[in-house]
Amino acid sequence: MLNGNTIKKIRINKGYTQKYVAKDILSQSSYSKFEAELSDVHSIAYINFLDRLDMTLEEVRFINNDFKHGQVQQIINNFFSLPYNDVTALEKIKIEINNALKKHQNILLLDIKLICEALISLNIKNDINIVRIIVEPVWNRLSKLNQWYLSDILLINTILYFFPNDTAIAISSRIIERLELYDGFQNSQKLIISFKINLTLLLIKEGDFLKALEMLTIIIQKHKKSMSYQSLAVCFARISICNNKLGRTNATTCIQQARLLLKIYDDLDFLVNVEKEYAYYK
Repeated sequence: MLNGNTIKKIRINKGYTQKYVAKDILSQSSYSKFEAELSDVHSIAYINFLDRLDMTLEEVRFINNDFKHGQVQQIINNFFSLPYNDVTALEKIKIEINNALKKHQNILLLDIKLICEALISLNIKNDINIVRIIVEPVWNRLSKLNQWYLSDILLINTILYFFPNDTAIAISSRIIERLELYDGFQNSQKLIISFKINLTLLLIKEGDFLKALEMLTIIIQKHKKSMSYQSLAVCFARISICNNKLGRTNATTCIQQARLLLKIYDDLDFLVNVEKEYAYYK
């Protein structure tokens, strides 16, 4: 049954009447039974109630769970926010997934578990061929879909570098085009920026420095104000890589900006990673 009591509390706290929330959606008497959890409502009516209350389904679920994410959602959030070279954190996520799967099946969690195994293997054995075999079931499922949605795209983003470079470039281009449809929706802007930045490294690996430089310049011009300082530092460092490879005299200007930016934020661990990438590709 949908959480009518939570909706009732939200409505009262907002100072709205039952008549206002139910108008043109449901009769007031039916709505009253829903709030009392004596009857259920159609999902479309429920979504309309949320619109009338200026709430999202995600927020209501969060409130209904005592201002915490549910177990599955918390695992998903944790996975997509952790550094993928942290083997201990990846092992912890695997244990949490195994515990969650004892209660109910979840395809996304099964995919994340395989990706965790692949990332752990990559960090320990550094064998890309083994990693590709591990994530093959994930890609086999995703590749058959006619359209990718945000959860699919987030998964692909974690395994993108496991593909051959030309395949990864083609996938990234397709995803960026798909993400343009989500412009303005929740945190999709961050995902768009992430994929564009990822694509620049793929282009650098491919030796297409002019195209990578052009894309990096556009990213900074278009997204500079909405980018994290880390993303901006990566862009600066990659611009220096491209300028160096193209033999330009201003090759070190942007890497110096990246260093300064990360030092300002006192993010020396991330600076080490940026320096490693710069040194490797320079």
